[in-house]
Amino acid sequence: MVPYPNSPQSPYFHECVKWLLENQFPDGSWCFFHSYPLVIKDTLSSTLACVLALKRWNIGNNYIKKGINFIVSNLPSSTGEKKHVPIGFDIVFPGMIEYAREMGLILPLIPTIADALFHRRNLEFKMSYFFISLLFILSSFS
Repeated sequence: MVPYPNSPQSPYFHECVKWLLENQFPDGSWCFFHSYPLVIKDTLSSTLACVLALKRWNIGNNYIKKGINFIVSNLPSSTGEKKHVPIGFDIVFPGMIEYAREMGLILPLIPTIADALFHRRNLEFKMSYFFISLLFILSSFS
């Protein structure tokens, strides 16, 4: 989502935006293995990232709608504890949801699912803070 230096309203990597417009799957996702259950969270992340990029450049409203529909319809199936979680998903995906909201995108997420996503992100932050603090304390003894 890097702007062109002389024209901040235009993408610097125009070919990437073109790729997004040419490679959305019929179900609205942007992931080759979108129907494989183990990669649903990867698919949700990549699809939301593509939606955000298109929204940033105000291009492809129909692609954006299809992407949002994919996310909304598949997010509930990704919330199981036994689902594969890509590294960083619990932090990055809720951050992208917040960014989407800041951009004015309406993501009609089920409140309990959205709350669970943000709760997991907060837990990740707390755990990270705890481990960093612990490392700092332990390093002061050496």
